[in-house]
Order: sequence, then structure tokens, then C-alpha cells
Amino acid sequence: MVQAAIPTVCSDRRRERGTGRNRPEPERITRVPLPGGVRSVVDTAVARSRLEALLEDLDRSIAILRGESPERDNSAADAGAGLTAVERVEAALHALERHRAGVLAALERIGAGTYGRCVACGEPVPDGRLEARPDAARCVTCQARYDRRR
Repeated sequence: MVQAAIPTVCSDRRRERGTGRNRPEPERITRVPLPGGVRSVVDTAVARSRLEALLEDLDRSIAILRGESPERDNSAADAGAGLTAVERVEAALHALERHRAGVLAALERIGAGTYGRCVACGEPVPDGRLEARPDAARCVTCQARYDRRR
């Protein structure tokens, strides 16, 4: 039986065990000073590339959904089902367009030098949150407040 090579890190060198290949070096992290002397480990170059890739994915998805507008059936029996399909596509398009707007806003914040700061309170957005959601505009506390108001 042939076993697949499982990548593991050797403690003394940066190689994938079983492949003989060198692993790529991890992304460099730049410390960004924030107001009040707080420092963050946000790497805006990495964030920008992730946001641009996300924007491309969103644009592709939007284009696909726009090409998939379901035809409305004029028969009385299928009227409800047809309307539901159209509404689903419209709801998905609306959600994708809102997400796209958030990604564009994050790219603007990078350009303005405010990326990584909450748009509501100005405090740093936790690095883990930005890693999980590079388009996050608010810290966890302000996002929870924002979600409750919507």
C-alpha cells in the first residue's frame, strides 16, 4: 500500500517531510502603528492581495447569477415556485453586491492608511478577525452593536 506524504514541519529545517521539497517562507508581517501607541501585526500587502482575490471571486459569482435569471412561468400552478426562484437569485445577488461593497471599502481603507481600525470606535480590529474576514470594518463589539440595530 502506498501512503501519501503528510506535510509536517521538521524542527530543524523548513521542509515538508516525505517530499524533499522546501516549503515557501511564510508571509512577512509588518507591524503597523495605530493611534495611542497600539501596534498591530496587520500586513496590508497580504490583506490587499486577499481582498483583490476575493473581489475577483465575487465578480465571477455576480456575473454567473446575473446570467442565471430564472424565467417566470405563467401557469397558475407554478407561479409561486417561479417567483421563489427569482427571489432567491435576487437575494443572493443583493448579498454578493453588499459583500463586494465591503471589500471595496476595505481596499479604500488600505489606501487611506486606516485598515485595521474599527470604523465605529477607532480601536484596532483584532488580527484574528482580519485574518478570518479581511473586509471586516468593525471590531467585534461594534459589529455586534451594528448587527443588533439592523
